[in-house]
Amino acid sequence: PVSKLFRGVQRTSVRCKCCDKVSPRDEPQWIMSVPIPDNHMTDESATVDECIRSHFADESLEGDDRYFCEACGCKCDACKATSLSVVPEVAILQLKRNQDPNDKVETHVELPLELDLDA
Repeated sequence: PVSKLFRGVQRTSVRCKCCDKVSPRDEPQWIMSVPIPDNHMTDESATVDECIRSHFADESLEGDDRYFCEACGCKCDACKATSLSVVPEVAILQLKRNQDPNDKVETHVELPLELDLDA
């Protein structure tokens, strides 16, 4: 079936920095929406690998973005990690060119003929 060819599963894991409890969540996806890294908001070009690395970079949840930990019963600082638990045979990538509603990112993105998402 077509779904088996294009379907991947993205895993998001949030680790509470107070109690170290990890809360994983798996979500099926057919289109991977990846940002153009912040260091490429100028006229420099970027690669798809850099965009994908930026998408999967760990994120700190602190301040106003703190995570509500079920185990602690309150909002805590946390670390959010994203990965692919199921890699699609054929990946559809969408480049997030409108990261700011009033400004389109014009950065040239180099596309290779093949990508290895298993790495």
